[in-house]
Amino acid sequence: SLIQRHCLIDCPFPPNHYNLPIPAIAELNRQLRELEIDLIVVPIPPRELYTWRFFPADPPAGSARINPNWERAISSLLEHDIETVDLLLEIERAHPLPQYLYFDQVDPHPADGIIRLAARVLGSRLARYPLNAWRNVEGLRLRRVPIYPPGWYLQQQGGSFDPYYCGIATQVVDESGFAIPESVADSPILVFGDSFVGSLFARACDVVSHVTYETGVMPTRLEIGGSAPSIQIHIARERERYLNGKRVCVFVFNGRELLYPFPPSSEMRPKKRWMSADLAHRDALDSGNNGDERDIVLEILSAPDLPAASELDYPSCLGIYECRRQSRAEEILLSGWVFLERERTSMAGLRKGDFIRCGLVAMQEAPDSAINAARIDSSDRFDLPLFFCEDFTKLNAAPAEHFE
Repeated sequence: SLIQRHCLIDCPFPPNHYNLPIPAIAELNRQLRELEIDLIVVPIPPRELYTWRFFPADPPAGSARINPNWERAISSLLEHDIETVDLLLEIERAHPLPQYLYFDQVDPHPADGIIRLAARVLGSRLARYPLNAWRNVEGLRLRRVPIYPPGWYLQQQGGSFDPYYCGIATQVVDESGFAIPESVADSPILVFGDSFVGSLFARACDVVSHVTYETGVMPTRLEIGGSAPSIQIHIARERERYLNGKRVCVFVFNGRELLYPFPPSSEMRPKKRWMSADLAHRDALDSGNNGDERDIVLEILSAPDLPAASELDYPSCLGIYECRRQSRAEEILLSGWVFLERERTSMAGLRKGDFIRCGLVAMQEAPDSAINAARIDSSDRFDLPLFFCEDFTKLNAAPAEHFE
């Protein structure tokens, strides 16, 4: 649209403010270096930065970019001494392919071409590490597979997506022809970010899987939909799981986060405020954050701000609640499903002051579907242990034995 084109060309670069992406990424890079962990940043460029040049009859000479903010953002990341992969530049260097191989016709997530190109570039960057010593998989091969959007995605598109659409992706499989696992816990490589880490429609066709193919080292994965601005909070909450034994981290995220000015703070959605956390903080981690516990009484101290189901970016989401565990008089974070297939659950009705009885499972022991789910999170408490709750019973008040 003309409005979008105007925004692409003329919007100013955001100021250097603490809740904007580049300062937050610089802080993440600094803290990881203190832990002797390297960081490689891979923003995925929006497709309009690439596909536009196929349409003008007379594109600007010597330029394949319409948005100067992309160059400014990449330059700023490099000026902050952050190792950054400029995928738009890598596309221009690569053997030319039709643009739809890099970007899907409708969906903004990276398609097969961008995924494989990003993995090849990361493979060359990671070659400076002792990959042979880190190798944890053998005999991988590639195969082409059809991909179909799931029903919930077609519904979300509101009829703008062809229901008979079929795409092609490249899947990484093992010697027996099975798609490789998504992650291993003890890898020296951590790949983290929002849903652009993964593949929306097919398993083992994403950046993590292709990095595994390029290096022979399967990374640990932390993929939380829409999480780029709050990713440091998520890592800090489960730092023992995600940082122990790591030598290098790769941050993959939607490059639009770098490009467009944010609305005034009064209008800013919480998940769009970039946040920092102390990755070296250890005080809140104790034996109480391991394994699972049954029949625990919790008081809800704060609840997430839940949007309408029609406003969800993902059909199923976790909510993050700040709670007080009555038996120990300590605070924790509780996660649980608040939306399942765009339907509100009973947990979505919990409010400050409610009491519940439930079982607690340490987040690292939760099902994969919960670990990698989008999270609706209004809390910036990175210092509290995070648990998962599958089911609960709401109480009228705390049982008498739980009052001190």
